[in-house]
Amino acid sequence: MLEHRTATFMILGNICTRACGFCAVPSGKPVASPDEHEPERVAEAAQLMGLRYAVVTSVNRDDQADGGAVFLPARSPKFADASRAARSKS
Repeated sequence: MLEHRTATFMILGNICTRACGFCAVPSGKPVASPDEHEPERVAEAAQLMGLRYAVVTSVNRDDQADGGAVFLPARSPKFADASRAARSKS
């Protein structure tokens, strides 16, 4: 049987700017700006954990002009670069 090592990472902090009734994430106004080095840290953590797959999810960041989109893997060159670097070290 194939072993699939997977983990989920929540990015952009632990406080969401929305208060959805179905979600258990605390809501409010985040105190700090998103960590600009988070893409590299997440990719490095996935590599150190020996993951085959990583699921990246995030809180909503309505306090940011772009909603934090610049940090999301699908829209972030930083995540793509960090992921490629992590893969090349494996």
